Amino acid sequence: MMIFSFCGGLAIFLFGIGFMSDGLKNIGSNTFRQILKTLTKNRISAIFVGAGITCLVQSSSATSVMVVGFVNAGLLSLTQAIAVVLGADVGTTVTAWLVSVMGMGKFKISAFALPIIAVGFLISFIGRKQGTKTIGHCLLGFGFLFLGLGIMSEGMEPLKQSPYVKDVFAKFSEDPLLGILAGMIVTMILQSSSVTIAIVQVMALNGLLGIGPALGIILGSCIGTTITAQLAAIGGTKDAKSVAMGNTIFKVIGTIIFYPFLVAGWFEWLIKLLVPDSLVMVQIAAANTIFNLITLLIFTTFLWPFLIKCSRFLTYGGSDEINREAKYLDPLLLNDPPIAMQQVVFELIRMTEIAQNIAKDAKTAFFSKKGKKIKAVKEQEKVLDELQRSITSYLIQISSKDLSTRESLAYPVLLQCVNDVEKVGAYAVNIVNYAEDKISKELKLEYRHIVVLDSMFLKLDEIFERIITSLKEKDSFRAHKIVNLDKQLGEIKSKCRKSYIKQLNTHKANPQLEMCIMDTASAVKKMSDHMANIADAVVHDLQWGLVVKI
Repeated sequence: MMIFSFCGGLAIFLFGIGFMSDGLKNIGSNTFRQILKTLTKNRISAIFVGAGITCLVQSSSATSVMVVGFVNAGLLSLTQAIAVVLGADVGTTVTAWLVSVMGMGKFKISAFALPIIAVGFLISFIGRKQGTKTIGHCLLGFGFLFLGLGIMSEGMEPLKQSPYVKDVFAKFSEDPLLGILAGMIVTMILQSSSVTIAIVQVMALNGLLGIGPALGIILGSCIGTTITAQLAAIGGTKDAKSVAMGNTIFKVIGTIIFYPFLVAGWFEWLIKLLVPDSLVMVQIAAANTIFNLITLLIFTTFLWPFLIKCSRFLTYGGSDEINREAKYLDPLLLNDPPIAMQQVVFELIRMTEIAQNIAKDAKTAFFSKKGKKIKAVKEQEKVLDELQRSITSYLIQISSKDLSTRESLAYPVLLQCVNDVEKVGAYAVNIVNYAEDKISKELKLEYRHIVVLDSMFLKLDEIFERIITSLKEKDSFRAHKIVNLDKQLGEIKSKCRKSYIKQLNTHKANPQLEMCIMDTASAVKKMSDHMANIADAVVHDLQWGLVVKI
């Protein structure tokens, strides 16, 4: 029964992570990201944010899980997220102080799970606007997350009172290395270092353990609690996995640093110097706090670059997260409109490169029998949407400045170009929707279908390459040639349509399959049309109404 509770709780926990991440990606992401960015703008403030959140929810595991969700959603960078998680490691020590000072057990975050799920369901059910429904979905994710953690912990409840667990602690704690191992394993099972330390505090209060043997278990529990973030990062982006890895590295290296002092008895001497032996529960709380604080100071002062690089290096798997924030739109340049306009062009080029990658992934998704890259296309399309909003907002701010004639004529052209690139993403999503429909209906592509669509996608990729180069080099001649490529792509589509009609008239083809191919060909042509619009803008030197002879 205990195993079923743990496995079921883990399943609900992972489901909550995914649900929460999806909700966070859609919840007014620009505004929410700006708030998070402001609160975590530097390493110190991010650490305080992590500590503060953990003091409120009384669980570094929950904070770490939320941070992994934020990174999955692109709301926090790797550097910001690791700083928040390290702050959470300090914030969670408050629980041990509450246990020692107030004699109370660990505060159960799972107590809020069902109310949060109820509120989340109510908001998503009665909400009329998509934004309101998204908030509900986000709350549902949080609720399932807490419910899963609660079920896992409650499933292991018998272990907290088990005499066998106490025997393990008592035997292993005599050897610091075995104590570390015991604390790590038990914490991995219980999913909470606070619970492990609370057990140690109760045992110490009952005279089963002294502060010396307890120190090894404390260090081991700090390593063991990182397993929750590792579980949360399963199936996440590479940066999300790196955050979990960074937390593990922080705790492991911290333990290695403290181990010689533990063996020599200096750590125990320091604790006894600060806290009298009569307050053994307070001694344990103090040891937990000192370990996390000193390790934090060492990393933030000397080892910060090492931690970030090592977190990335030791991370395997996971998709690379595209930077959702505008890279070139510096608010400080708004007072210099010509330079600000050039920054918009740089961002437009970057946006076009993302659109090219989306088109390639859409092709892979359509030709794949298992729908490979479908999720990647939909995620990247959301990035294009956010970049469109960011660039549009930046252009509007530029328009409020004192513009020359050239900048005034470039303003509407750049707005239209940004909208054209965003449309490419929308049509790519249409293609992967056709791919999903093809897979669900078990429609099999014929050789002639593959030849036609492959030639269209190749032409489209060539158009992208020329557009990107012409924007970078301001090459109107190269841009003009894109019009011919677009016409060639249109001719291929026309042949596809004629073949479609012919096959239907002879009753030799599957109408659903032929319609799917025709819709995909039309989507590719629409993508080409929008790129041709940008080519036309480059031909006219990004100037509205300018007449150019080629």
